[in-house]
Amino acid sequence: MRIPAGPRTAALALAVAVLTSFTSGPMITATAPTPPAAVAAWRLWLAAAALAPFGLGAAARSPTLGRWPGRLWTVGAGMALAAHFYLWIGALRLTTIAPAVTLVNAAPLPLLALEAILFGRRPSPGQWVGVAVSLGGMVLLGGGDWSLRGTAGLGDALALGGAVASAAYLLAGRAVRPSLGAVPYNLCVFTVAATALTGLAMASGAPLGGFPTRVWILLGALALLPTLLGHALANYSLAQIPPASVSLAYLLEPLGAAAIGFVWLHQAPTLAEAVGGLATLAGLAMYLRVAPGTAAAPAG
Repeated sequence: MRIPAGPRTAALALAVAVLTSFTSGPMITATAPTPPAAVAAWRLWLAAAALAPFGLGAAARSPTLGRWPGRLWTVGAGMALAAHFYLWIGALRLTTIAPAVTLVNAAPLPLLALEAILFGRRPSPGQWVGVAVSLGGMVLLGGGDWSLRGTAGLGDALALGGAVASAAYLLAGRAVRPSLGAVPYNLCVFTVAATALTGLAMASGAPLGGFPTRVWILLGALALLPTLLGHALANYSLAQIPPASVSLAYLLEPLGAAAIGFVWLHQAPTLAEAVGGLATLAGLAMYLRVAPGTAAAPAG
């Protein structure tokens, strides 16, 4: 039975999606030292398996996937998602939750650059102000890491790479998603990404099994909470809530993830991380308010 997406139902769905996104960074951190490729691959394989009974038939009948442009865009989205997860989980292995989640949620900034390069869209003055504020916040985040914690600077760089991959994932999805349902689209993209990550793990010699029970429980929770509930409910809410509003709601993710990380894993943000993170989020909020057609894909 399909539930109509009324305003209240959509708002509730978005609230649940954002709340589940809070758990992603802390749970990924708790899977250490499991290799990033293995964590990302299993998370996506489990999510794809859950979607398969509902999406296989629609994917097989889809005219979009029956043509090469649709197939190429879908594969491209899957490869970008694989890169996003791999880089972001790698970042969480090198730095703490607060800067990693903040920087990976900066996808609207590389999206702005990609749209300017690919489509010639020039930023408005309001967008430039938001970009400047966010970049200042990122300097505070990265500056503290590079000067104080050595490898954490590399973690920041990986998180930014994850944001770029997220922007590419969003652009590819925009090309195919309007003509392909959410369930078959997510099923195909998750499967492509999981296949790529499995290949990467095998090529690098990273184990894909033999993990403690605790890790398997966390992988199942990652597949269920931020992947299925987070992505699915965020997409559902778009029927009633503008994309920019969805993106603004997801700016709460770094704050929620940092709070869980502090309580569960005892990771307290430094003063530079706190100030830089808030400045980055404030700039992104300014950017999104003057770019109503822009939506950032959920990072978790």
